[in-house]
Amino acid sequence: MPELTVIHIVLLAILTAVGAVAGWVLRGNRAELEKTAVSTGWQEQIDAQRKEHDRLLDQNKSLMEQVSQYQASNTDAKNRAKELSSALQEAFERRDELQREIKDIRSNLEVTLSERDRLRSDIDSRDGGEDLLRQRDELIAKLTQELENCQNRLPPLIERFRVRNEEAERFEAELGEARERISELEAELAEAPEN
Repeated sequence: MPELTVIHIVLLAILTAVGAVAGWVLRGNRAELEKTAVSTGWQEQIDAQRKEHDRLLDQNKSLMEQVSQYQASNTDAKNRAKELSSALQEAFERRDELQREIKDIRSNLEVTLSERDRLRSDIDSRDGGEDLLRQRDELIAKLTQELENCQNRLPPLIERFRVRNEEAERFEAELGEARERISELEAELAEAPEN
């Protein structure tokens, strides 16, 4: 075996030191590359999460606007239904009032006609003078005037009753539509995702 000299040992030490330095530099470069790769991966994940977060915020904002619109539409429909319901109630009350007025006028008319007929029969059955004839004529004129007044008041009341009845039927139809719309809006609101 060849002899180991100090030169050989020094050379071996230098080569070992150079190898250690080269290994240290290579390991440092590799660690820097790994650190850069890990940092890039984390940055990409953070960016992806931010984009997803922004997308979810936009979607949440859109859904909240839709819910607000549904609630406003539902409130409007309920208010309209209340208005229609009260208008329908008023129309029914007015119709009932007109029916009572028509009934009263008809009974007054019947009473007036029976009174006129009774007076005519009384006058015909009596032998009377001019005074009786004049009273009869005055009474007949008065009853005829009352009869005409009643007959003149009856058609407008019937027409008003007919108009109020048509209004009541129209309000009933509108109320039905409003209730259907409320049901649809409540169903849509119930189906809307909660956030």
